[in-house]
Amino acid sequence: MSECGFYHPGRGYWQAIGEVPEDIRESYPEGTIEVPLRPSPNHEWKGGEWVEMPAPPLAREDLLDYLAERRWRAEIGGCDWNGWHLRTDEASQGKYLAELEAISLGVRQDGELWKFPHGFEPVTNAQMREMAIAARQHITGCFALEAHLAADIQAGRITTLAEIDAAFASFPAS
Repeated sequence: MSECGFYHPGRGYWQAIGEVPEDIRESYPEGTIEVPLRPSPNHEWKGGEWVEMPAPPLAREDLLDYLAERRWRAEIGGCDWNGWHLRTDEASQGKYLAELEAISLGVRQDGELWKFPHGFEPVTNAQMREMAIAARQHITGCFALEAHLAADIQAGRITTLAEIDAAFASFPAS
């Protein structure tokens, strides 16, 4: 089914689905013209063509919501430790704590197997402590970056999603 675009200087742009019967077209306000479909919400009809306008600035709340979601993705995205990828999702965070508790209770055998994304590896208790610390540092780094960027958003120094993405792209562990 085809779509038709229409524009009137006082009413703006609208679309119709399918062929618009002549009697309906005649009911449109005088000065209405048929135009190509609007390419995006950021386009305005000017001088007989669609002109792309800058996107309106996002509200601070929208930027902060996006920032929190972007931090969460970085947080659970993992980090590298001694050439191996460590999972840092919420379940893995709990498993590191459980292993540290098992070490402190003396019930974890030194050199037990640990499953990494690449497969199983023997991990000493000292290495397990290092892994837990590396995971924690990654997570706290994600939150620290979020706090820094949130302050920049509140101060008006960050106004786009691209600026948030760029900050996380340069974050060492994301």
